[in-house]
Amino acid sequence: MGFIAAGVICLIGTIFIYFGMSDRPETQGLPNAAVYYGEKTQAEVDAMKKKKLSSMQWEVVKNPAVWILGLASLCCYIARYAIESWGVVYLTSQKGYDMMGAAGVMAYMQVAGIFGALLCGWISDKFFNHKRNAPALIYGILYSAAIGLFLWAPQSFTMDMLCMTFYGFTMGALVCYLGGLMAVDIVPKRVTGAAMGMIGLLSYAGAAIQEFITGKLMIIEVIDGEKIYNFTYAGDFWFGAAVLSTLLTLLVWNAKAKD
Repeated sequence: MGFIAAGVICLIGTIFIYFGMSDRPETQGLPNAAVYYGEKTQAEVDAMKKKKLSSMQWEVVKNPAVWILGLASLCCYIARYAIESWGVVYLTSQKGYDMMGAAGVMAYMQVAGIFGALLCGWISDKFFNHKRNAPALIYGILYSAAIGLFLWAPQSFTMDMLCMTFYGFTMGALVCYLGGLMAVDIVPKRVTGAAMGMIGLLSYAGAAIQEFITGKLMIIEVIDGEKIYNFTYAGDFWFGAAVLSTLLTLLVWNAKAKD
């Protein structure tokens, strides 16, 4: 029922979106948003509309900043899906939790992720003058620190809960920054879908790479006839991916839209 109920709710949601959501103000008889707020003239908007969509999409593919953001998101997703796929196993095999205790710790991560995603745009707009680079860096540092402490701090329910709370909150924000907001800010509005598609493709490639490499790095030890997972190398890989994601984000610090 966990799969079926989620699928039914998703289907109902898409029906509401299809009939109730518009793609642009112009489709509802309203003026272009950029013209209305004085960011562009109507002539500039009309000139942009005359460009071939395929050529604009090709500009997105050739944009190095979009690729760097995609690679940063790829690394972020490696760490994200490592924790989400292996977190319960790690807590039970390395820190002595029972199954329900481990699941309880991991549940807080998802709740914190909701708030991270909800607040990230408001935080960047209100405190960072609509810029995403500085908050993305701060979130990236906290994201890496939370994963490092989760992996290597001594077993403590309070510490593990705090780590997963910070991890979830920062992960929810980074998925929005790297996977959407930062890319949308540096490409023409007509081809934001192409940028999102590229980054989404790279992001889930990271999730797939994580599963494969973690499986290769995982060591299974037999102690007193019992199989024990050894996460030493896998944990290093997860933490390294989080740090690399943060460093890659720095490379697009001053990226701006060409237009």
